[in-house]
Amino acid sequence: MERFFGVLVEHYAGDFPLWLCPVQCEVVVVADDVPAVLDLAGSIADRLRAAGLRVAVSARPGERMQARVRSAELRKVPYVVVVGRKDAERGDDVVRVRDNPAAGRPGDPRDAVVELVGELRAEAAKRGPEAAPPKPRGLSDRVGTTRL
Repeated sequence: MERFFGVLVEHYAGDFPLWLCPVQCEVVVVADDVPAVLDLAGSIADRLRAAGLRVAVSARPGERMQARVRSAELRKVPYVVVVGRKDAERGDDVVRVRDNPAAGRPGDPRDAVVELVGELRAEAAKRGPEAAPPKPRGLSDRVGTTRL
């Protein structure tokens, strides 16, 4: 079993398809000192969890929003939803989703939460190698290179 997971991690280079990711979506809070923003982030996370998705809320006090987004990118979380004070004040259930070119999402950065839940459920339902992002070629994958 351990060997299988080792091969799987190596094959995907840690960039798993959505259905296989331990955290499928992370909700990043911009203003962690505003209760309305924290409530909105919790509400979005609850709706995504109710749809069967694995979600984390990043609201670590004192940490900058850019550091939270970077942390999610380093952990290769496929979708990052950024929620701020303006989103909470607007109250129209529209959030900003960080661009995810590997998943084919470089377009419109704003989505309604209902649409986002539908998109993520549909993408998570696609299982198999065709659902995976393309594997980037590293130095060891190039023809003619050897490891010392």
